Amino acid sequence: MTTFATEELVSSTNLVKNFWVYSEKINSWKLDKIWVLKNNKLNLTIISTETFSYYQDLAENLEIYKEIIDRKNKDDFVEADNILSKFNLSVK
Repeated sequence: MTTFATEELVSSTNLVKNFWVYSEKINSWKLDKIWVLKNNKLNLTIISTETFSYYQDLAENLEIYKEIIDRKNKDDFVEADNILSKFNLSVK
């Protein structure tokens, strides 16, 4: 369940008027995320580039995990080099 802190909620109008203030809050980790409201409805979420990269890495690792589980369940032998090259990885 998603929870919202009052300081994380901002109207799109207020965000536009005070963009640099909110940008600084995100970049200095005073806020983890900002929920932007448009017409009193959640419209989008703003996160830092570091947070985005973290979630992107997490999603990639989940895909690798799923691939390993799928292959394990098929009982097919697959060369490790094939899996590594598919995900552009190496063991060096």
